[in-house]
Amino acid sequence: MKEGIILNKYIASDTTMIIMPIKAIEYYAVVREIDRTVYVKQTPFEIIKENLLIGGSDYNGRRRSITYKLGMQKKLPMPINPARNIYAFPTHAPSQFHCQWIFTEHIDHIHPVKHNKKYKSAIFFKNNEKVFTEVSPYILETQIIKSWKVRKAMEGSRGTVLL
Repeated sequence: MKEGIILNKYIASDTTMIIMPIKAIEYYAVVREIDRTVYVKQTPFEIIKENLLIGGSDYNGRRRSITYKLGMQKKLPMPINPARNIYAFPTHAPSQFHCQWIFTEHIDHIHPVKHNKKYKSAIFFKNNEKVFTEVSPYILETQIIKSWKVRKAMEGSRGTVLL
């Protein structure tokens, strides 16, 4: 895997697997893609909000639409760029520093982590990489199901504008 690229801004693509926060002097997020790691001078939430604009709406518009259509209100999965089938879900409230954004297309499976005080789950990606998180497997699986519902709602909206 290629390492060490630092960017001012990041555009999510079909190779984006996860966006993680980090406290560093030069950058605020680590993005793991299928074949490289990128360091970004934006927070994960700033990256998500900017990519939502690129994908056709803003965060609050997507949030209102998902709540209206599906009744979901917390930790909402986001259709980052529905035209390109790019969807991600947050592990925590998006405004919390430790919130990670996981891109559903790349998840292979989730496994509980036992006998570890810090981590509760391991997320295994389709490219055989894994990331540990303090979020329980139940919460992650619930977020995956919510993401699927958002995707289906978006597919049902093809031809209409979802704000």
